[in-house]
Amino acid sequence: MDSVVVVGFVEDSDLDFEMSAQAVATQREGVQLVRASSIAEADVLLTTTGLRGLIVDVNLPDGSGIEFVRRIKSDGRYADLPVAVFSTSFANADREAARKAGAVAYSEKPFDTETFVRRVLSLIDRIV
Repeated sequence: MDSVVVVGFVEDSDLDFEMSAQAVATQREGVQLVRASSIAEADVLLTTTGLRGLIVDVNLPDGSGIEFVRRIKSDGRYADLPVAVFSTSFANADREAARKAGAVAYSEKPFDTETFVRRVLSLIDRIV
């Protein structure tokens, strides 16, 4: 890759972000994961960083990640930004809500580290 592709990760879990950032740094050359731990921080990321994609958790301390996706996808500035949802929710209703909100992918957070890393990398591959 000629330049760094910046992907935002809206995630309030330190452990989940650190595992994801380490996997991306070692297995996806040219991709940099930057974190927002809340919707408010994600709003700042959107306006100050040239994001090429976004991964959003559903349950965030200041609101619903799915509602955040719906809001940004209805904003003309971000309508074409690829967004994936990564959540502990295995509910079909959340998967469908994410799709309707405009997410290009949805994946459940698994309980084992190896599968977790594979799913993060798969989401990265789908949005960059």
